[in-house]
Amino acid sequence: MAAHKKQLDAGIVFLIIALCAPLPAHAQNDAALSSARELFQRYIELERNFDVAQGELYAPDARVKNTRLYPGGQNQVISLSGAEYRRLLRAALPLAKGRNDQSQYSAITYQKEGNGVRIKCTRFSQLKQYSSPLEIVVAPVGGTWLITSESSQSKP
Repeated sequence: MAAHKKQLDAGIVFLIIALCAPLPAHAQNDAALSSARELFQRYIELERNFDVAQGELYAPDARVKNTRLYPGGQNQVISLSGAEYRRLLRAALPLAKGRNDQSQYSAITYQKEGNGVRIKCTRFSQLKQYSSPLEIVVAPVGGTWLITSESSQSKP
């Protein structure tokens, strides 16, 4: 009985150590890519529903940059913090809903980068009938996966 108890105690200790040990690199990559995919799917779902909760996917200190491409080759770069972009989305999404301004996403790739994941894709504006690149970096922020940077292009 004492030998059985020692085996049981040793098994519990081994289990605790195994559960607390860091994940191997490939498992960490898989978990990061899975979290990134989930976040991006949520991003698309909230956008399609014109849900202002989409803004909550951005870290307050995220770096959001949009390059507006004008006819004739002129460009205007707009840079905002995540907090500023959240406020902009709250105002802009109801207007987008009124125009049924929908986007489609294609050529989506996920690349592990540091403790986060870089997502690259092509966004097609159904309303304005043009495609443009979109790059988003997502990473854990305070235990929650959020957008930490975004770079996009748009046309008037």
